Amino acid sequence: MFSRYFIVFSSLLLSLSCRQINRPVADINIQILHAIHQTILIETLPRTGTEVSILDSAIVTSNNQIIQLKIPVVEEIPCRLYIRGTDLSIPFILHADKILIRGNIFLPKEGSAVQSPVNTPLFAFLREQELLIQQGNRIMGDITSDNQSNKGIQKVPSYDSVLQRVQMRYREYADTVSSSGAFLYIYNYIDFGKQYGELKNFIQATERRFPKSDIIRQLREKTFDYLQTFEIEYQEGDLIPPIVLKDVTGNAFYVKPASKFMLINFWASWCSPCFPFIEEERNIINQYHPANLEIINIALDPDKDYWRSIVVNSKLPGTNLLDDKVWEGQVIHHWRIDSIPFNWLLDKQGKLISKAISKDSLVAVLKRASAL
Repeated sequence: MFSRYFIVFSSLLLSLSCRQINRPVADINIQILHAIHQTILIETLPRTGTEVSILDSAIVTSNNQIIQLKIPVVEEIPCRLYIRGTDLSIPFILHADKILIRGNIFLPKEGSAVQSPVNTPLFAFLREQELLIQQGNRIMGDITSDNQSNKGIQKVPSYDSVLQRVQMRYREYADTVSSSGAFLYIYNYIDFGKQYGELKNFIQATERRFPKSDIIRQLREKTFDYLQTFEIEYQEGDLIPPIVLKDVTGNAFYVKPASKFMLINFWASWCSPCFPFIEEERNIINQYHPANLEIINIALDPDKDYWRSIVVNSKLPGTNLLDDKVWEGQVIHHWRIDSIPFNWLLDKQGKLISKAISKDSLVAVLKRASAL
């Protein structure tokens, strides 16, 4: 089954509107070589589910030019300096102090915030992490080479230990850093996997460490809401609440009890293991009268057009609906689905009578349900 660990920054990244009050200011000095007549943009880092907000811009007039920008700081947040149409993109944490950013159009990967009490230690740490990851990649390369000569299986634990060390260092850094912006940046790298208890304890500690940060507060709320997906799962016998989604024509479809059995299948165009179940739906759709069984396929897909083309061109059976917010949409939030492929069978009153039905057992489950 495919699952996705989803935690995103809150919409407060967009709350940088100017107000008539005194605020701390980031004093940014910028020197970008070989970018004459180009426009430099400072914007919040893009994140899934969050729109980008441009904070300031400037035009480069010479190689020797030091561009000075002063940006009000509501909260420390991850940002980037970039130039459209080039590979230059320099991440940094916006904070109230002096920040010196240097870059070169022809050497885009070497750009960095070279003088900053927040950015200098942060990106020094990330460089150390990069070296560890490279070490792990070399180990994996050795494993691949040795496997070709039927040896080297014993090296796998050393590769895993490198990855575990990298993840532990991310956690330790995020757990000790005093900058809320640096915490947000590093948090994006941490993967708790299925260690939901550890994630809960980790994020709960941010209330004590960053009590004044609205962004981290909302991140904490989103995390707790996410964890409920695993703590509150619908069980057989539960009444499933209705939901409204769009069909292939863009019209709203109200998923609710309809005095018939309802097979709800959760899938996505990018999920190859999802398609065998849909093919089994084709096999059973003619065995059951439409008055007795309704098949609803709900796709968690960000690409509406591609999803629609699959539904139409492949003539998918049943009613086909879309939740294009994927892991942040209504299906996840209201129905607490945490992975795909997945499915439910509801009775005529909308109660869950079976879930996670395999392709091979679908017919037997339907026969048993109809005999109740």
